Amino acid sequence: MEFGKITAVCISSRQEPRYLPSIPFYCHTDSYKPVSKGKDRDRVEYLAKRRYDAAIQALKIFPQTEYFLGVDSYYVRQPTAIRRIVEEFQEKNEEIILGASTWRIHDRTVPRRAVFWDTWTTPEASSALSSKTSWMKVKAVGGLIICPR
Repeated sequence: MEFGKITAVCISSRQEPRYLPSIPFYCHTDSYKPVSKGKDRDRVEYLAKRRYDAAIQALKIFPQTEYFLGVDSYYVRQPTAIRRIVEEFQEKNEEIILGASTWRIHDRTVPRRAVFWDTWTTPEASSALSSKTSWMKVKAVGGLIICPR
């Protein structure tokens, strides 16, 4: 699979920079409105609609797209991690939806340790023991995802 068949799509309040010039990139800023950080239905529906609209616009600009690389604006400035998930997706060479898990360093423990962050989107991963856990089948992912068009 070549990078040209993957299009990165981001939703944001502002135009985000393009950190991976080898991957076509579309940043959707239309219809932005501030929303709560909560886990309520209105927020989920708002974000889903914006992501859908972003994908439709990206297809108009990049009709050769076969796979979407959904990159939340928080992650768009992490090209090394983005490149790594794209490479893993290409190596797997299967029709899958691949998402990256979100870990953080819990620095209030001694020793500091990595803990799973996004238990709301992916509760199955909360039992993972470390950020070194490889592939895991889950029902949902957030933040960074590759999926077929």
